[in-house]
Amino acid sequence: MKKTLCAILVLLSVILVSCDKPGNSYVTPNTYTPRENVKSTTKKQKETPIETPKAQCDVIQAIVRPATTSYGSKYLIVEYGIKNTGDVNLYMDGDQFDVISPDGSLLDVISYIHTFPTVIAPGETSYITGMATSVDYDTTGVTVEPHFDVSRATIARQRLDVTNTSISESRNGATVKGFVENTTDEDGFVYVYVLLFNKKGDLIGSESTSPDVAPGQKKGFEVDVVIYGYTYEDIDHYEVVSEPLCYQF
Repeated sequence: MKKTLCAILVLLSVILVSCDKPGNSYVTPNTYTPRENVKSTTKKQKETPIETPKAQCDVIQAIVRPATTSYGSKYLIVEYGIKNTGDVNLYMDGDQFDVISPDGSLLDVISYIHTFPTVIAPGETSYITGMATSVDYDTTGVTVEPHFDVSRATIARQRLDVTNTSISESRNGATVKGFVENTTDEDGFVYVYVLLFNKKGDLIGSESTSPDVAPGQKKGFEVDVVIYGYTYEDIDHYEVVSEPLCYQF
């Protein structure tokens, strides 16, 4: 299992009001301070306190929203934004989202979770997203409990060069193209994350691809992002981030 100097199990509840309109999403901010946020003292007579680097993060976006496709399929989308507000790099690991009915019974478990990106520096944000498909239950009054670990990173934060990106409208959302260059000495697959935001800064769509790019090699990529509950006109800006395949144990 993973070795972590500090692990945070986040158990938040986001109340979901029945609606299919993106304007009815809700944000629940919170702050987390790991156990390793302690103070040490020197051996001087005055024992001047010295603060150790802090591992800390804030939830800056917590959105749960239903969406219906043009084919009539019903989805439940969960999007969390976690900002590193501490002094050290953080490792993000999504686990699952529990969908709970108003009477407390479990309706669904969203276990297919995406994390974009995995390692973040102080001031950076990672997004943890998931989606329940073929929703056949009433979403009125349901709550979602997210489970994910945030820990001090013991692996390096690495970013690959992404250049000449462009975005265009597609049938179900947007298509983002560009080039990624493996500037590391690691051979194998890399991750390219595409994040779409509206004018409020809310994440409204995300997708990734994982091309095989050798060290020093530059390859093109194309990512189709389906925008559930929004249209292409709702996109205000987008980000493309790339990192090597990385795991922390």
